[in-house]
Order: sequence, then C-alpha cells, then structure tokens
Amino acid sequence: MKIKDEVNRLRKLAFTEIELKKDDFKKICSEYCFLYKTIYHQTYNPSMKLISTWGRSKVYVDKIEYIDVLQDLAYLRYAFSRMKFKGYKKHESA
Repeated sequence: MKIKDEVNRLRKLAFTEIELKKDDFKKICSEYCFLYKTIYHQTYNPSMKLISTWGRSKVYVDKIEYIDVLQDLAYLRYAFSRMKFKGYKKHESA
C-alpha cells in the first residue's frame, strides 16, 4: 500500500493511538533512519520523536506523530529515488 493511501486511511480513524505489529514498526524505523542518513550524509541516527508503548506483540503509537513520520518517509523515499536516478555518487573526503 502506498504511504499516501495509508495516511488517508489513518486520518479517517477516530482513535488517537494506532496498533502496529512490532516487525512493521521496526521496519519503518530502520528504513527511515537508513534513508535519512544516506540523503543527509549523517553518521548518526536521526531523532525520531515517535512516542510508542510496547506490548507483547504490538506497538501502540500516537496517530498524528505516526502520520508525520509516514509523510517524512514518503519524502525520503522520493529524494532517494531521485538520487539514484541522477546517478548520484557520494563524494569521498581526503
């Protein structure tokens, strides 16, 4: 599912928290960190201010913050694809 469709679906929900599987949550966080570090040439992980409550097999996150992270992730995916399309090469410092 595209992020845009997911964001529209989440906005329609009346709940303030969203239930996610732990694996899906970890996948989104790791993809966000990887793309952020690649695009902005960072050596450290960005601060994802996503408040979460962990259960046994589920993670509960705030709906508004999660939507913001998904929108940022969509932008990072777009920027990364543009870098790959243009044949971007990372500059090496001497």
